[in-house]
Amino acid sequence: AQFIASPILGQLSDKYGRKPVLIISKLGTVISYLLFAFSFNYSLILLSRLLDGFTGGNISVARAYIIDITKKEDRAKGMAIIGISFGVGFILGPAIGGVLYSIYNTHTVPAIVAGCFSLIALVLTATLLKEAKKTTPSTHNNIKILSSFSELKSRPIQIICLVQLLFMIIFAGFETSFSIFTNRLYQFSIKDNSWLFFYTGILSLIFQGYITQRPFKNLKTGVITGLLSVSLSFAMLSLLNNMYLMLFSLVFFGLGIGLVLTHLPALLSLHADQNKTGEVMGVYEATGSLSRILGPLLTYTL
Repeated sequence: AQFIASPILGQLSDKYGRKPVLIISKLGTVISYLLFAFSFNYSLILLSRLLDGFTGGNISVARAYIIDITKKEDRAKGMAIIGISFGVGFILGPAIGGVLYSIYNTHTVPAIVAGCFSLIALVLTATLLKEAKKTTPSTHNNIKILSSFSELKSRPIQIICLVQLLFMIIFAGFETSFSIFTNRLYQFSIKDNSWLFFYTGILSLIFQGYITQRPFKNLKTGVITGLLSVSLSFAMLSLLNNMYLMLFSLVFFGLGIGLVLTHLPALLSLHADQNKTGEVMGVYEATGSLSRILGPLLTYTL
């Protein structure tokens, strides 16, 4: 759903502004969580997730907004702030959900709380966020998903989206299989793995906080360093069957994730047409969504 929706939301934000699209998409998330809270069969649960996918794939719009309000040399800092937000959510979200589920033994209460958080985000967006000023009005007339992918005619954009595709396939595969890996190798329980993801989230938060102050001036160097760091982490994970070395290897993983997820979209922004920033970011995020489909399939097949 996000693969389809991200380019469309990006195009809509180019035409009508970032703020209205963010508000509407957040409203969709609120409704989807309320539907999820009172869904007790698979079809309704699936419908609630599809609704959130179609409306909640707004990270492309958020990135476009950051690009609108930052100078080129500050893009990596702006993307790092988005990364920090994700990092905090990655730490607090599973913890809050886990505690609520253990107390009430149902998904209803966690889903209602998630819907309330989404509603707060909607209100904050409506009341505090100022629309980004654009120097040139958008030239979009029609909103078409396939037209967005015409932006891939640009070779730099092709390369960046290909890197995003491959990197996120690896990340999505890791994300969905790591708890099984630690359970088989170190007999980690669900609680142990929760603490492990907490640890990884803290690492990512620290590194992205550092990046907001000292990003790479050469964005390409930042991306390459991040990819090398993740490669080193996976090499250590696969070769060293020791729990403490595993924890050490995750330091390089957190560093790599922080560098790639901040410098790669910043690099993309330098090659995007100013009037099509949302559209280009939509294609970039759609590529990431496609990776989240392919990554788990590839990982579990192997």
